[in-house]
Amino acid sequence: MEPLKSRHMENSAVLLGRLGYRFTIGDFTDGGARMEAGFKLYLPVSLSAPYFSYYPRGGGVTPDGDYYGGERMSRHLIAYLQGSF
Repeated sequence: MEPLKSRHMENSAVLLGRLGYRFTIGDFTDGGARMEAGFKLYLPVSLSAPYFSYYPRGGGVTPDGDYYGGERMSRHLIAYLQGSF
């Protein structure tokens, strides 16, 4: 078996948030609908540049500045509309 390999990961955190408004169309108990509209936020925060994105395990940056492996996780703001009836 191969020996274990370890990799130093930068300190980072992920902020998740949701801001929305719920409302009812008609009488929900008699065929109406409940709706919700809003925004969802995904914001990874790193303590080293770039500050609002980071690379998970399996990825990194070469000394030349090229990215390899993994996928850069960056900020997302998603608008949504959902409902039940």
